[in-house]
Amino acid sequence: MTSKYLKLLSYLENLIYTMQTRRPQELAIKLGLSISTTFEYINALKECGAPISYDRKRKCYYINENKRFSLSYKKN
Repeated sequence: MTSKYLKLLSYLENLIYTMQTRRPQELAIKLGLSISTTFEYINALKECGAPISYDRKRKCYYINENKRFSLSYKKN
């Protein structure tokens, strides 16, 4: 994984936590990615244990628990 990839995952995690993602198409534009790549990033966070859900009424992603999921890594 590159640091650019990890930074984008961290940015995405923060957008989801603060409920600033909006619709998937708008999120893809905000991230500078295609919609399919945006979904890949969301799925990568889910695979890391992030409890992510989508709120159809608010039209945004959110963390599905009261505690914050935190993405971190150590450089070897």
